[in-house]
Amino acid sequence: MPCPDPPYYPNSKGKCERFFKTLDKGCLRLLAGHMAAIGVSEGAALKRVHELLTLQQLDKEIAIWIDQKYHKRKHSETRRAPAEHWKETVLLHMPKSEDDLNLLLLKYDKTCRICNTGIKFSRDGIRHRFWSPELADYFRRDVMLRYNPEDMDSVLVYCAATSDFLCEAFDMLAENPRYTIDDVKQTRSQYRRGVLERMKMYLNNVYDNDRDATARAERQEEVRQSANELEAQEPELSPDASAPETEAMQALLDLFKQQDRGANHPLL
Repeated sequence: MPCPDPPYYPNSKGKCERFFKTLDKGCLRLLAGHMAAIGVSEGAALKRVHELLTLQQLDKEIAIWIDQKYHKRKHSETRRAPAEHWKETVLLHMPKSEDDLNLLLLKYDKTCRICNTGIKFSRDGIRHRFWSPELADYFRRDVMLRYNPEDMDSVLVYCAATSDFLCEAFDMLAENPRYTIDDVKQTRSQYRRGVLERMKMYLNNVYDNDRDATARAERQEEVRQSANELEAQEPELSPDASAPETEAMQALLDLFKQQDRGANHPLL
């Protein structure tokens, strides 16, 4: 089992001790309530308790010191500021999109199924019910939840089969939920109305297409009957060799044939 080293012994953790020494001299000793200024006893702390910082205040002061001083001052060995040295030497393989970054950083536990009131999820004994209006289109689909364990007010929902991003869902059991059960009922009613309207539109399109197909069939039948009648009358319309106008009709037929072949050759 691990055996932690006591503080101020840099034999096996020299880099850690060196950083904390720099942090202590450059930041902590300058803050109000440090033991070097008020003393190390409990009585000394009680006398000046109004000067002591909370953990949140201490964390903020350390973050400001690291960002504004430690990262910008010149290092004794590299002769460059840590932020400048990092920009020139770091090799980053950034994800192609924010969605890919979420897949790498956010936690994923198991596959869930979308029910009619959202996604039921429990973690550390705390129940959550995540929902978003977009989930109405994915009812009963298996999904994956990506989330930040320190912020469970919302999760990112991905399709379990394709890993495609679906939406961001919010916890309806939170203290100040973005969505309530009334929003769920309203969205479900709108979704049903939308489905019925699309079905009605589809049926109307099918009816119109069938009616147009029937009309086209009737017109085709009329044309077919007219063609049959003309074909039956064709012997009667053929020129009679004994008629005096036979030559004129034959010349007219030849003229029609020339026009059918194309208008590129002028008629003489």
